[in-house]
Amino acid sequence: MIKTISYSLVWYLTILTFLLVFQSCMVTKPQIASEIRTFPTYPIQPAPELVLLINTFDVPGEHLRDSKQELFVLLIDSTLVELSRRIGDRTAIPTRIISGLTKTNIPGQMSALLSEHLASHAIAITGFDVLLRQTDVVTTEDEYGKSKEAFYDIISVINYTLYDTTEPVKDMEIMASRYHSSRSVISGLLAAGPNIVNNKEAALNVMRDNVELYLNYFIPGQAQRYRSIYVDKELSKVNDALQHGDYEAAMKESLLYINDTDKTLAAKANYNCAVFLEHELKQAVAKSYLQKSLQLYILPEAWEMKEDYGL
Repeated sequence: MIKTISYSLVWYLTILTFLLVFQSCMVTKPQIASEIRTFPTYPIQPAPELVLLINTFDVPGEHLRDSKQELFVLLIDSTLVELSRRIGDRTAIPTRIISGLTKTNIPGQMSALLSEHLASHAIAITGFDVLLRQTDVVTTEDEYGKSKEAFYDIISVINYTLYDTTEPVKDMEIMASRYHSSRSVISGLLAAGPNIVNNKEAALNVMRDNVELYLNYFIPGQAQRYRSIYVDKELSKVNDALQHGDYEAAMKESLLYINDTDKTLAAKANYNCAVFLEHELKQAVAKSYLQKSLQLYILPEAWEMKEDYGL
């Protein structure tokens, strides 16, 4: 009996010591926020001379209730305005909005429309939906019993078709979503979800997200990124510099190890340099450090970062 207790105590102390040592080795990585320039997947070359923005989705033909129909018409008009605004913010390409429903079911009608307005391209909204969807139901239990809470996202689904003067170039369905709300589920019944008609502002916000996602495929833009920085062991002085807001010193400390014989350390140092350069809006130089980091050792943070650099 005494031996059993002794062995148990030794085992407990061994595990406790391991956990304490493991915890002491863990270093929370600081993060840096940066604005990066995004590069389009389908760049339009040459740049459009004029882009028509139209809607070909027949909302009345969907036979929605009056209040929802009015909301959809408002949201589609707002989408066209947002497209025009965001294209203007990102480029020097002029746009022209054609309000209301544009019918293009006759062969050659789109080509004639482009010719009439001296436009080289058109973006048409060819499908549209916005809805509130239940994403989860969480059950909690306390001394008073069980309770359930249902969670909802607001979702925007828009189908866009890009045309040039001869034919449709690209047809894409874009979905954007945001967390919306939660509510209690009473007596084991499913909670009735929020009414989309009563959530116009939320619908407008998720529509703007949708437009941003769509334009990213065709036009360079800006996006915010949060990058973690390695500050463990040899790179501890990087953390000291960051604590004082001295990014230049943090960069210099990282540069000391970019050619270290320890490939993992060198990969971390090169990755850090890439992040610091990105923060200074020097993405071209940052890319070279990121490439070197990935060649030395695959770090999860560098692997995620490479998506923004086409590596």
